[in-house]
Amino acid sequence: MIFKLRLSKIVIICTSFLLTSIVMGCSHSVEETDVSSSEKTVTTSLEIVEQSGICVVSYNHSAKLTCKAEADNNEIFYQWYECDDIAGNNAAIIHGANSEIFQTPVFVQPEIRYYYCLVNDSAEEKKSDIIAVAYTGLPIVKIETENGEFPSSAKEKHNGRMYLIKNGETIYDSGDKNEFTIKVRGNATANYPKHPYKLKIPKKATLLSDNPLGDSNNKDKNWVLLAGYCDKTLLRSKTGFFVSSLFNEISGNEELYVPNSEFVDVILNGDYLGNYCLTDSVKEGTDRLAINEKMSNSGGIGIIAELDGYYSTEPKYFISDVKNNPYTFKYPDAEDNDITVYSAIATFGDYVNRFEHAFYDENTSDDWRNYIDIESFARWFLAHNILANIDTNYFLSKSSSADSSKLVMGPVWDFEWSIGIGWYEGERPMPANNWRVNGWYFEKLLEEQDFIDELKSQWANLKLENPNLAAVINSKMDYFADEISISQQINFIKWPILNQRVSVGGIPLGSYEAELACDKQFIINRIEWLDSAINGL
Repeated sequence: MIFKLRLSKIVIICTSFLLTSIVMGCSHSVEETDVSSSEKTVTTSLEIVEQSGICVVSYNHSAKLTCKAEADNNEIFYQWYECDDIAGNNAAIIHGANSEIFQTPVFVQPEIRYYYCLVNDSAEEKKSDIIAVAYTGLPIVKIETENGEFPSSAKEKHNGRMYLIKNGETIYDSGDKNEFTIKVRGNATANYPKHPYKLKIPKKATLLSDNPLGDSNNKDKNWVLLAGYCDKTLLRSKTGFFVSSLFNEISGNEELYVPNSEFVDVILNGDYLGNYCLTDSVKEGTDRLAINEKMSNSGGIGIIAELDGYYSTEPKYFISDVKNNPYTFKYPDAEDNDITVYSAIATFGDYVNRFEHAFYDENTSDDWRNYIDIESFARWFLAHNILANIDTNYFLSKSSSADSSKLVMGPVWDFEWSIGIGWYEGERPMPANNWRVNGWYFEKLLEEQDFIDELKSQWANLKLENPNLAAVINSKMDYFADEISISQQINFIKWPILNQRVSVGGIPLGSYEAELACDKQFIINRIEWLDSAINGL
């Protein structure tokens, strides 16, 4: 893709170069598009008409940078420089780099380098933008759509090809038949400039290179790229999944599902998009919510539902009688008009209605405890409250249509507004002294002794295994921060928001280090408050 603009406009052009046939990526590729004579800008003086943008490469690869100028009837001279930072400090001439194209040295350790080019025609001199080039040490998800189109809404599905590249090697390739699809996902997050995406690959495969289950497990067609645009540490999703996994350890139940995830850098049609969290899609599956396997043992069709404020945009939904809670469906496929789908939704709706009447009607003899798995509700509530999650996804599953199959809560998902950000304009860290996600059924559950007893029991067991829980969580956050040290820097060059208020995110702190320190202090304050609050129930 090539933009040809006046110098007064921002121009981002890039090519990427590889030592093998693997294509990494810069912000754009000038190799893929020819510039016809009719497109050229008519110049009356020296102008830079093409230049590279942010580039991310893999191990043992280099970037091919471009700076092209035009001038009236004058010979143009080029000189490339390397500098210390995006401001251009301590620039040093690169001897022998005297053409439009500059090939960087290969990258063998995670780092960011900064380059620019001076051009002159003997009459005047122009300087290109500073070009950041990085090898972050993370896997790279590289996607090429048909016709180079960029997905812009959840309604658009684009075919193309996807590569997963790690340590300079392609470890996954979706193939050249354009059977891979990508589309924007999310509700409010879909409107941010850094989009989250839903990916579907042609055949089931494991995309997580550090998959703890091993290469033979966690195979699926559906995957998600979480953008974390508002998260100024980029750690909230991974930290949320980690906290949820702590409860699995104390429960001894290997069937409890927590989404698997991995940090990656994403390149779409040659454009570097930033640091993302590549993770499972919440759905039915052997290594996800294994509803089908449970159905075979209990009979009838199971279901995965979501409390969904955007229910009216979905093909099928259900609204409960007592609390008017709207639910949409992850499984079975709501777009399928098979009679079994309608039957499953009707059975789920009837079951939820009976639960709500039993739960809220004091005159009924029906026992609400027969309808929900209290252990999973307590586990989900505690995981989200440890991180003070304000706005999350509520998933419910039921393994069969039988009454003996209770409503199970989970998995955890969506930590965008957690760890002390969201709808708060005061001094940070935000006060940690209140319950979160305490609406819905939890408002009344917090008054029920059975639920309170389960909360206390799980909290006591969690603290028994992790006496200094805040230190355990903060240590994991430090580990994650070190893992993405280079990636977060290049991400915030692409998306310079550390000094900006984003959406309902509150007061910015100005640096990644300050944001991380604030989040860790919030965790310390939060665990201290939870100790008191849970014991005081």
